[in-house]
Amino acid sequence: MYITVFEETIPASRNVIAGAYYTKLRPILQDHSGFISENGYTSPSDEKTHLTLAKFTSQESAQFWRTHPDHLRIQHKSRQGLLENFRLRSGPVVQPSEYYTADDDNPSASSSSSSSSCLTTSKRGRYLIVYEELISVREQPGLRSHIETALLVAASGIFDEAFDITPYANDQTVVWLISFATKKAAVKCRDSQALANVQKGAEDMTHLVRVEREYGRFDRVEAPRDADGLQRRENESP
Repeated sequence: MYITVFEETIPASRNVIAGAYYTKLRPILQDHSGFISENGYTSPSDEKTHLTLAKFTSQESAQFWRTHPDHLRIQHKSRQGLLENFRLRSGPVVQPSEYYTADDDNPSASSSSSSSSCLTTSKRGRYLIVYEELISVREQPGLRSHIETALLVAASGIFDEAFDITPYANDQTVVWLISFATKKAAVKCRDSQALANVQKGAEDMTHLVRVEREYGRFDRVEAPRDADGLQRRENESP
């Protein structure tokens, strides 16, 4: 499975426009070969900050979607006139059989594996735990209990190597994004009793992602450059 995490900041005054763009994109995404699911979430601490979590069967299916002409056109409009900020991270889910191999922690080894999947992210957050949890599974359902849990998790020593722990939520689900520099640190957290003590979701709702693409509005040097020249046009825009 291949996961794309897209965080965006949208001013309240532009919510209607954002909704219109999303309405145009959603049917294209759902009809796309290799699409699994896509859901939207909002930061509990800042209603302007949103998360889109998309899952695909493979990197190829995610790339075909990313380079779809309608997707490129709408995303270009969004980045130019709608979003205050954004950050995209994407990569394959690491299989349990790969947890204790050292190859993934060598950037040169990862980048040389294939020309289409070369790393375009810094080492700082090369591994990402994506943990989803249904709000209904809590003894005291509600977003507040999840926020309190996230704070407890952040205070746990097992998360000392995490660069950030960011929660998002919608009416049914809370998503935690926990980033690490190395696979070793991410797996240590993934397998820790500390995380197990706060997890209430099913095992298949926790994914360890090897981030192979990461870029944002203000670090465009790491943006992909194979999207039919779109990146070149963006860099040339005023």
